[in-house]
Amino acid sequence: HLHAVLPQQADPLGQLAVVGGDHAALAGRHVLRRVEAEGPGAPGPGPPLADRRAVVTGGGSGIGAAAARRLVAEGAAVVVLDARADAAHDVAGALKADEGEAHAFACDVGDPAAVEDAVASSARALGGIDCVVACAGIARPGATHQTTLDEWDTIIRVNLTGVFLTVRA
Repeated sequence: HLHAVLPQQADPLGQLAVVGGDHAALAGRHVLRRVEAEGPGAPGPGPPLADRRAVVTGGGSGIGAAAARRLVAEGAAVVVLDARADAAHDVAGALKADEGEAHAFACDVGDPAAVEDAVASSARALGGIDCVVACAGIARPGATHQTTLDEWDTIIRVNLTGVFLTVRA
């Protein structure tokens, strides 16, 4: 099964882990608990997420980067996706320097074709995908009544549609 972790969202059916707020380290703990709970058999020796493969959107900074670091620290192989290719490559490079398996791809999560391509590339790089951590998100400063419709559409495209597209791919 492929699982998603949504930042600052609660799944009413209890099927997705909950991550959010200013506690970036929570991302890794929630992913860890969810994947361990559904892993094949009892935990064996070695890192708890050994042989697991994860994709982290928004992994170039913030909660996404923290989730990628935690996943690698627990033994998972990770693909870092971010709209900013340089940020994704910087995080993946740091993870590799720490002896982790990490790959990076640029991806605008609001673009269906880009998401399909990035997820397919991720699956090829990792040999499959076990977990998605959807952390890509944007915000615009200012009051809602000052937000233009184009700005609103961009926020919704990245923060909501991006999660849908990523998990669906």
